[in-house]
Amino acid sequence: MQVVPRAISSWWLVAIFALGVATASSDLRAQTAPPAAVKESILGATGYDEAAIEISTAPIQIIVTVLNSPLIGSLVTHAEREAEAAQIVRAIETAWAGSAELAAIQAVHIDYVSRRLGSDHTDAVDGIDFRRNVDGRLELHKT
Repeated sequence: MQVVPRAISSWWLVAIFALGVATASSDLRAQTAPPAAVKESILGATGYDEAAIEISTAPIQIIVTVLNSPLIGSLVTHAEREAEAAQIVRAIETAWAGSAELAAIQAVHIDYVSRRLGSDHTDAVDGIDFRRNVDGRLELHKT
């Protein structure tokens, strides 16, 4: 008879923990949503249209997804995507210059992906990382 109360109490602990994690995660996303100025700065630096850039954030990282860029072609080199990724990072720094949000960012990850029109499926082509160095600048991370 003691097995049932333990099972119930364990279930409640798991449910309460999951609810707390989900609430904390949504609170973090809400607190770190990038201002429209960040996306506008990226669009201005790259010339992409609004639908080609997706941005997500966490308290210490920004992830920029570039959809269906001309730079995903087979004749384009990784170095060419790195050059554009550097422009994206500089655009983020410009848009958030002097802000607490930028000061908290430790990394920027840029994904180049292809996505068919009307599909949710994406194929990753390249990923490029920038990390904050000891001087406080976001620099290209080579592995």
